[in-house]
Amino acid sequence: MNTYITNMEAMNISKMKFFLLTLFLWPFMLSAQSPGGVGTTNLKLWNKANTGVTTSGSNVTAWTDQAATNTFTITGTPVLQTSVLNYNPAVTFDGSSRFTGNTAISNITQAFVVGKIANSVGNASGALLGTTTTHASGTGQYFFHTELNNLYSAGNAPSVFTYFANGSNNVPYSILVEDLSKTPGTSDVMRVNGANKTNSAGEDPVVITSATPVIGARRVVSNPENITNGSAIAEAVLFNASLSSTDVNKVESYLAIKYGITLPSDYTNAAGSVVYSTSSYGTNIIGIAKDDNSSLDQRQSHYSNDDVRLYLGTLASSNSGNSATFASNAQFVIMGDNNTPLSFNQANTETPASLGIISRL
Repeated sequence: MNTYITNMEAMNISKMKFFLLTLFLWPFMLSAQSPGGVGTTNLKLWNKANTGVTTSGSNVTAWTDQAATNTFTITGTPVLQTSVLNYNPAVTFDGSSRFTGNTAISNITQAFVVGKIANSVGNASGALLGTTTTHASGTGQYFFHTELNNLYSAGNAPSVFTYFANGSNNVPYSILVEDLSKTPGTSDVMRVNGANKTNSAGEDPVVITSATPVIGARRVVSNPENITNGSAIAEAVLFNASLSSTDVNKVESYLAIKYGITLPSDYTNAAGSVVYSTSSYGTNIIGIAKDDNSSLDQRQSHYSNDDVRLYLGTLASSNSGNSATFASNAQFVIMGDNNTPLSFNQANTETPASLGIISRL
């Protein structure tokens, strides 16, 4: 079995147990890359800030759709911020910027977005994803808009939406999922960081039959409404079908490992194998991994407070700046804790001696 050296560096930590799980070398055939390795048949939009972004200085001048469906016209001056989320970049918005596509997508059904909403106004936050369509009532088709301390999405039906009581108009960086095909009473219409959220509206917004996507706005005509200043998107994905629960977990696992966001469920790779169980150590989960079918190449990761770092080779200021390479595809090193202070024992049997870990604690 191939092994490689991983460095962990920690600051100001004591008396917390952690579990480090290493899993290597699943022999599966490579296919076209897609989020979570779920395939490209129903993949209609895939924009990620670490790939396909062209800048002039830090200003974004182009953002390539990895699904090769849309070419986007840029309004305003969105900015690429490097290393803002688990050493990965995000595109940030100033309240007047957005990306407008040029090709309609049929049957827009399910959205995955890793982003944040900064909304100090309380309403008119725009949306992380929208379309160029505005209903006669003035409402739009969109994913992830906040007002009245709720998080909303809306589909093809005019003035019909889903929402859950978020408790704030501000949403920190999160994995946000909406499935417009679900019936109003279904618990998984909207998901945040792997957890189902109740559809408090009790309404059915309906799959969007055909529309041109917009990144960073709720409406672009009839009272345009861009996402608010300080909001950001690291990755945005649209499918024209509802994914199975297995495939939803694959996509969420890919995004969680990449962006250092903890899920409540077990983590799976593109082949569908469990690579980390959350049963005992289910908080502060971070990992490094290479999974080619997911286009996942995360070489360094850290706790949100930067107390613990896990990295391949030498720590860099960004994931893309880390020049180390994995020995082969389908390799994962994932760790979590049990939400108690950390203590580290070099002889701890939960740390495989064969891994060749260098630690400085």
